Amino acid sequence: MANGIQYVRTHVDVSDPTLTALKAMLEVSRSCAMGRPANRRLPQEGILSYPNGEALLEEAVRLGADVIGAIPHFEFTREYGVESLHKTFALAQKYDRLIDVHCDEIDDEQSRFVETVAALAHRDGMGARVTASHTTAMHSYNGAYASRLFRLLKMSGINFIANPLVNIHLQGRFDTYPKRRGVTA
Repeated sequence: MANGIQYVRTHVDVSDPTLTALKAMLEVSRSCAMGRPANRRLPQEGILSYPNGEALLEEAVRLGADVIGAIPHFEFTREYGVESLHKTFALAQKYDRLIDVHCDEIDDEQSRFVETVAALAHRDGMGARVTASHTTAMHSYNGAYASRLFRLLKMSGINFIANPLVNIHLQGRFDTYPKRRGVTA
C-alpha cells in the first residue's frame, strides 16, 4: 500500500461451509488502509455440483464479496454449467455485483461456456461488469464456431483476463505432440 497499490482482486474459495477464507480476506480488507478491495468469490467445486453451493454463493455475497465468480466447466454436466451461469448473473443483478468467471480453462474444445457468459451479459446489458478469465479452450475451437463466437463476444462488451504465465504450463498436459499452450485466442 505504501508503494501505490490501491486495489486487490483475490480469488477466494468459498466451497468451505464455514467460509473461513472469505471471512479472513474480508477482515484483511477492512484492516488495510487502501481503497475498497474486490473480494472475488470462487466456488472452486462448482455451484450446482457441490453440496449447498448455491447457498454458499449467496452467503458469500451477503458477507461482503464484491465480485461473484463461477467455474462452469467444473460442474458435473454441461446443463449444470449453463444453469450455474444463470444463477451467477441473477445473483449479481440482485446484489449489484461484478462477475468474474473462470471460463473454459480446459483443453476440451467442447467447453463453450464463454458463449453463455457473453449471451447473458449482452441480454442483461452487463458487458462492462463481466469478465471471462482464462478461456483457454478457445485455442481449440474450429474456425466456423470461433467466427460466430467472436461476433457475440464483441457485441457483449465483456472483459477478458488472460494468464499466459500459468496457462502455458497447465494446458496441453494431456496432449501428444504438438502440444497446445493454452493462451487465449
